[in-house]
Amino acid sequence: MILILWAIASIGVPRVEALTARGLVIGIDEYAELPDLGGAVNDARDVAQALSGSGIQDLVVLENAEATRARIVEEWTELVRRADSDDTLVLTYAGHGGQEPERVPGAERDGRDEVLLLGGFRSEGSGTRERIFDDELNQWFMEAGERGLRVVFVADSCHSGTLTRSVDPRAPRQSLRSASYTITDDMLEFSMPEAAAIEESDLDHVSFLAAGQEHEQVPEISLPDDSGRPEPRGALSYMFARAVEGDADFDDDGVLRREELWRYVRENVRMMSAARQTPNLMPNARGGEAVLRLNRPSGPATAMEAGGAGSGTNHALSSTEPVRLAILRADPGIPAAARDTLDNVLLVSGAQSPDLIWDATSRQVVTGLGDVAAHDIGLAELAAVIEKWEAVRTVRAISARASLRLRVYPHDGVHREGARVEIEVDRLPHPRLTLLGLSGNGVVHYLYPLPSDPVDVPLGVPFRLELEVTPPFGADHVVAVSSETPLTALNAELRGLDGRPAARRAVERLADAAAGTRGWWSGIQGLFTVP
Repeated sequence: MILILWAIASIGVPRVEALTARGLVIGIDEYAELPDLGGAVNDARDVAQALSGSGIQDLVVLENAEATRARIVEEWTELVRRADSDDTLVLTYAGHGGQEPERVPGAERDGRDEVLLLGGFRSEGSGTRERIFDDELNQWFMEAGERGLRVVFVADSCHSGTLTRSVDPRAPRQSLRSASYTITDDMLEFSMPEAAAIEESDLDHVSFLAAGQEHEQVPEISLPDDSGRPEPRGALSYMFARAVEGDADFDDDGVLRREELWRYVRENVRMMSAARQTPNLMPNARGGEAVLRLNRPSGPATAMEAGGAGSGTNHALSSTEPVRLAILRADPGIPAAARDTLDNVLLVSGAQSPDLIWDATSRQVVTGLGDVAAHDIGLAELAAVIEKWEAVRTVRAISARASLRLRVYPHDGVHREGARVEIEVDRLPHPRLTLLGLSGNGVVHYLYPLPSDPVDVPLGVPFRLELEVTPPFGADHVVAVSSETPLTALNAELRGLDGRPAARRAVERLADAAAGTRGWWSGIQGLFTVP
C-alpha cells in the first residue's frame, strides 16, 4: 500500500453549491527525540488561514505537543461525526515521516510501512505510541468515502529516499521532513489486517498527491511570508495555501477544481524547490471535479478560456523584496563596496536565509538551497549574477498560472562537463515554442528556434532539445515559452542578447510579451553543471 500524501475523495461530480468543508490542520516542529523542524508550524498556520479565508468555519488546528495520537484520532472521529453527506473533510499534516518494516507480512510492495511521526515519538517506551500508519489513514478515508464524504489530505512529509542534489556546506543547514529510527520496545498495540488489505481499487473515490517522488527527500526551504520576509516552509503546503487563496482558480468561478489544483501545484512546487522535489500525482486525470468553494467573488474566465496566463497574482512567486546576499571570506572593504555598487540587494548573514552566498575567496556563488550557482565571480561580475536571480523569480511569477512542464534528462542532479543532456517540454498547448538559457553568471543563450528550425513544433508529443555541458558551470536555467501567436519580434530581441550578461533585459522582454500575448504559457527548469 502507499501512504496517502494528498487525497481528494470524490464520489461522482459533487454539487458545487454543496461544498461545505470542515478541517483538521496539524503542524509539528518540536520533537522529543527526532531533529526539530523549522517550518511545519508555519505551514499549519498558513494553511489554516487560507482555509478560514475560503469559508471553513469548523476548523481545528493542532500544533506541536497538542498533536498527540489520541487527540488526532479524537478530532478526526468528531469531524466525521459532525459532517453531513457530501461534505468535504480537510486533513493536513506538516512534520516528520518515517518508514519501518511492515506489520502485516506481504501487504507492502517494498516490505515497509510509511508512518507519520508525532512530536512525542520515541523509539522505546510509551513514546512509541505517537505515530500513525499509512494503512490507518487508508482505513479512515475509505470509511469517510462510504459515508459519502469527500476528503482532502495534505501531508507535507517524506519517508525515505535521498536528496536530488547534495547541499554545499556554505549554504544554511536544511531540515529534512523524514527521520530514521529503530524501535526497540513497541507499545503501539493495534491490529491492521483489514486496513492492510485495502487496495488502490478500493480507493477509486480518492486521488493522491505526494509531496515528492518515492526516491526523493523533501527539504524545508525558505519562502516569503505575506510581507515578503523569508521563513522556513514546506513547498507543498505553501503552494496548497496559495491555491486555496484563489491563485489556482484559473477560470475565476470561485471553485477550486482538481484539474486546476493539479496543474498549479505540480510545476509551482518544482519551481519553488529548484527541482529538488516533484509532486507525485495519482491518478493523473484531468477531471473537473470541484474540491473547495473559495470565499472570493467569481469573475470573468481568464486563464482556462484564454488558454494561458490569467490575471491572478501569486505573492509567493512575485516577491519584490531585494535579493538577500551573504558575503563570506571577503576583505573588510568588500561588503561596503557591494552595498554601494549592487542594485536591489540586502546584505545578510549566512544564518538569515540568504538567496545567494558569495564566497569572495573561492569566487563562487552558492544559492540558499545549496547549489553552486556560478564560478569565477568577483565583485565586478556579481551584479550580473544578482540580475539572473531576479530574472528567475520573474519567470516563476509569469509562469505561475500557465506553467509548462519542463524536465531535464537523464536526471535533476549535477551534470559534468562534456555530458549530453536533454531538455524536455511536455504537453505543449501551442505549436510556437521559444527556448532561452540563462547561465549562472547571467549570460543569455538563445536556444530555439534558430533560423534553420521549423516555425511550428508538433503537438501531442514531448519536445526535446539536446545540449552539451560546457562552460560556464553552475546553476543554469532554461526558460520555455509556448504561444498561440508567433513571437517573431520577441525572438529577434532575444537573439540580439545572445552571449551577453543581460538576464534582466531578456526577462523584462518576456514579461512585456506575456502581458500582451494571447495563449501565453511558460516555465523554467534548472540545469546544474560542474567541470
